[in-house]
Amino acid sequence: MIIMDFFNKKKRKRPEDPFEGMFGEDFSKVFGKMFNDIQKQMSNMDRDFEEIESQPGVKKRTYGFSMKVAPDGKVKFEEFGNVNPDRGTKKGRQPLVDVMNKPEEIDVIAELPGVSKKDIVTKLSKDNKKLIIDAANKFYKEVELPAKVKKIEKETYKNGVFEVTLKK
Repeated sequence: MIIMDFFNKKKRKRPEDPFEGMFGEDFSKVFGKMFNDIQKQMSNMDRDFEEIESQPGVKKRTYGFSMKVAPDGKVKFEEFGNVNPDRGTKKGRQPLVDVMNKPEEIDVIAELPGVSKKDIVTKLSKDNKKLIIDAANKFYKEVELPAKVKKIEKETYKNGVFEVTLKK
C-alpha cells in the first residue's frame, strides 16, 4: 500500500507547518528565501575571489580544518592551508597531516602533492617535540609530536604522500 501511494501522482496534502503564522507566512517559504539568498551571496563571493586571484602577483589562499577523534575519544581540530587567521598568509601551505603514536616510534604522514622528494626538508625542533616539514616553500608545517623523539629514522615519499618515522 505504501509503495502504491509513493507512485500515486496525485498531490497529497502536506502536514500542517508547526511554525505557520509565526513568521507571517509559511515557515518553509521563509527558510527557502533565506537559503536562496545565502546561495546567491556565496556564488558572488566565489566570483569575486576568482577575479581577485586571477590578477598577476596575487597568491592564492587556502584555509580549512580537519577533525580527528583520538583513540581516547578526544576530538582534535587541525588547520591546514596557507592562511593564518591571526597574521595573514604563511610561508607555505599547511598540508593535511596524520600523527600515529606507536610504542617505539611515531609516524607522521603528510600530503605534499606536486613536489619532488629532493625539495622536502625535515628537521626536529631543539627540544625534539616538533617535526618541521618544509617543501620548497610550497608546503610548510610544524607538527606537534605526542612524545619527545631521538631522531628521524626513515623518510619515504610516493605519489604525493610523505611519511616520516621518528624513533622515541
